[in-house]
Amino acid sequence: VGGGHREEHELLAVTLEDGLIYDEPPPWIYPSRQSLGGTLLAAKRYTEAEKYFDEDLDKARFPDNGRSYYGLAVSRKCQVPVKDWESAYKKYTDLWKGAPLTVAALWSGLDDPCAKMP
Repeated sequence: VGGGHREEHELLAVTLEDGLIYDEPPPWIYPSRQSLGGTLLAAKRYTEAEKYFDEDLDKARFPDNGRSYYGLAVSRKCQVPVKDWESAYKKYTDLWKGAPLTVAALWSGLDDPCAKMP
C-alpha cells in the first residue's frame, strides 16, 4: 500500500482481525498488529509500536510469537528512557533458537542504531 496510507490500512486490518470469530484453523493467521508495529518501528514511533506488539502477545492468539517479542524488545530499547527490553529479547532468542534467519534479517527499515541487538 503506497501513498502514505500504509499505517491507516494496517490499523483497519487490526480492527477487522479483532472482529473475527474464533475458528480452527483461524480465518486469518498473520497477526496484523505485527505489521503495524513494524511500520511504527520504521517510523521511530517506539511507544506506539510497543503497544501493538504487547497487544499481539496479550491477545492470547499469538502468545509465543517470536517476531512480536523481537519488536517489543526493539521498541522498548529505543525509547527514552530505555525500558526493560532484555526479557522480551530473551524470549525471542529462546523461541527462535536454531532458526535459519533472524527477525532483523526479515524486517527492513530498522536502521536506527538503537535497534541493533546483541
